[in-house]
Amino acid sequence: MASFIQTQVKEIRAQVGQGHVICAMSGGVDSSVVAMLMDEAIGKHLTCIFVDNGLLRHGEKERVEKHFKTRFKGEVKIVDASARFLKALDGVTDPERKRKIIGGEFIAVFEEAAKAIGPVEFLVQGTLYPDVIESVSVKGPSATIKSHHNVGGLPERMHLKLIEPARYLFKDEVRLLGKELGLPDEILQRHPFRDRDWRCACWERSLRSVSISSGEPTISLNRKSAPPASTIRCGRLLRCSCR
Repeated sequence: MASFIQTQVKEIRAQVGQGHVICAMSGGVDSSVVAMLMDEAIGKHLTCIFVDNGLLRHGEKERVEKHFKTRFKGEVKIVDASARFLKALDGVTDPERKRKIIGGEFIAVFEEAAKAIGPVEFLVQGTLYPDVIESVSVKGPSATIKSHHNVGGLPERMHLKLIEPARYLFKDEVRLLGKELGLPDEILQRHPFRDRDWRCACWERSLRSVSISSGEPTISLNRKSAPPASTIRCGRLLRCSCR
């Protein structure tokens, strides 16, 4: 992986030049490794943005701050967009439409953050090869399995150019890359949290209400249509109250 890092660092620096870049950071393995690679390549020309969409693992925001705010040469910004995501998904039952909405909301948040930072031309994502082949036809005709919010779920018109250093890597290769970059096993061996699948599950009127108290959204689920509490581990993974 050392040669891969050297090649990517060289290509990223040539592509970015003296420009500024924002990196979409979710706290998961893929985006964490890609963020580390970008920080290695361009340092203070990078701003990583962690978006709280209201459907995260408990303590995820604090975990990102702990591991990356002091580790990076670049800046890490936390954006609380939970209310807008939950409002946009309220009443939507079709999973594919939800993916499109989620992708569009993420890009809107990143573009707004880019305007606040200053001139930004590039958006970095932790897209992997499985995300690509499930979302689009890579070679020849093939059916879309499902749109990932960072591939097929992206809006057609974006103001930011994409950089995806891990686009042709698989998960095991990304973990090896992260190890080479010095990330701890606490991050690299995390069990995937399929929050996008949770929020794309097709429940009829699953989201009953969202209320904001002291900046924290409280999610109330319709008991009849939501999955069992044991499935979503209510109150542990989510700041929610089931009734």
